[in-house]
Amino acid sequence: MNANTSKRLRDLLLKHPEGLDIGTISNALEREYTNVAKRLHATYGCYVKSWNGQRQVWACVPEPVNAPRPAYVRKPYVPFKPAKLIEKAATRVNRAEPLTQDVLGEVPYTPQKTVWQQVKPWPRSTNV
Repeated sequence: MNANTSKRLRDLLLKHPEGLDIGTISNALEREYTNVAKRLHATYGCYVKSWNGQRQVWACVPEPVNAPRPAYVRKPYVPFKPAKLIEKAATRVNRAEPLTQDVLGEVPYTPQKTVWQQVKPWPRSTNV
């Protein structure tokens, strides 16, 4: 499937404003059902007009005569964090003073109190 098939697909759908299902389109274009379905999703202006039971009825919008083709503009890379936030974080880190023994003071070590839990004994077997 290429651009020529897309053009043929658009022309076929524009000739039938009531819309066609994928089976009818694939028979008219002599293409596989799955290839036509993929091309319908990729072709400009094609849309599901209605449903006929479980089948989709596809139609196409006519392309404007003087429509300009949009130019692809690559967006510039933007880092995750703006530079101002990075600088602000760097100054915050540089200002921080390391913790020393003078700041902490003498803190005696006291271990946590152990709390013992009572566990139920195993049941005694009578079949020994």
